[in-house]
Amino acid sequence: MTGLVRALGTVGILLPFSGENLRYPLLPDDMKEMDASMYYNHLGDASNLSFIAHINENAQAVVEGGYLHDIPLLILSSDGDRQWREVQQQLLHWSNNSAQETIPASAHYIHWSHKEIVASKLVEMLCIVEKKSLGIPFDS
Repeated sequence: MTGLVRALGTVGILLPFSGENLRYPLLPDDMKEMDASMYYNHLGDASNLSFIAHINENAQAVVEGGYLHDIPLLILSSDGDRQWREVQQQLLHWSNNSAQETIPASAHYIHWSHKEIVASKLVEMLCIVEKKSLGIPFDS
């Protein structure tokens, strides 16, 4: 399996088809070789194959874990199809303290295609959480 993936990568077809082709060009040149080495080094790992084999069971365990109460939950969503938006909306009910924002013109891997927006949203959320824990009003 890894030989086929390596051969495809050598000719410029990066896997997974829906992600690597977006992320890889965004990497600095000096990181690309190391990234490819790490990817191919761990591609056939038993832990990775086990994760793939149990992906549905793992997802079910997360769903059964249920309600997060007041734990802050920020849902950053791509502006994908209607069904995807509905699934993302359902996540809002996992916490009393949740918010969702759709990132326009984004792909599935928002953290690859819009890393600056994702980073700023995370910092913004952490600042709010910190202010709340210190008893500082949010508008300060």
